[in-house]
Amino acid sequence: MYYNFGLALSGFLIIVYAITALRKHAKYTSLCLAGSAFFLQLVAVFDEIYGRLHGIVSILFFVSLGVAALVYTVEKRSVLGAASFVIGSVAWALYEFDVYEAGVAVPEIISATAVALWIMLSAIRIYKMPPQESK
Repeated sequence: MYYNFGLALSGFLIIVYAITALRKHAKYTSLCLAGSAFFLQLVAVFDEIYGRLHGIVSILFFVSLGVAALVYTVEKRSVLGAASFVIGSVAWALYEFDVYEAGVAVPEIISATAVALWIMLSAIRIYKMPPQESK
């Protein structure tokens, strides 16, 4: 219960960040990230007891997270965005091809952490930007 509440709250806070601060900095990334955060909320709502539905919204979440990383890479010419996409993709590929015997939580953690890094760094960069003067 607490874990799912944390996921739903995280999704909400990411949506708030995406449609407020990030939108002014990276318009298309903010739309993709807001969509991804909505899927994160759906992962919380449709937890593992929902079986296949949980699997579908989880896949949509991680795919949309990768898309957001790619859009950020192109929109901001971000090496970190590209690296997070590659790291997440490799983690999922290694899992899919049974290179290691750990569960699905491993690529979930790796890909989510990689994306979280560029999201946090984008927030820090936005925060450090000087305020724009009124025209």
